[in-house]
Amino acid sequence: MSKRFMDLLNEIDSSTLTSGRALRVFRKGRNLTLKDVEDVTGIKEQNLSALENDRLEMSVYYAEILAAVLGLHPTDILFPNGQWAKSKQILQIEKRSLELIRRKEKAV
Repeated sequence: MSKRFMDLLNEIDSSTLTSGRALRVFRKGRNLTLKDVEDVTGIKEQNLSALENDRLEMSVYYAEILAAVLGLHPTDILFPNGQWAKSKQILQIEKRSLELIRRKEKAV
């Protein structure tokens, strides 16, 4: 990631930095409009806006495409804080999975 992008990201409170917010910073850092990105990628402006506003989940698919447009690595968008952290949803799934596995093991 370039120093320019790092400077842009540092202007944002990193505790609230999401993939969507990072995407917006990167896009604006390249002076691109949503329409510009739509023209290059075919991803509708409405979907790009939803991604930037975290109303649509950032997937690897979108991150790869958008990173190509912005000259970044997909992880710069997926993990804007430089690290992966489990969401509450993932933690809940892990807990339910462990409970299910324990029940299944006891039943055998």
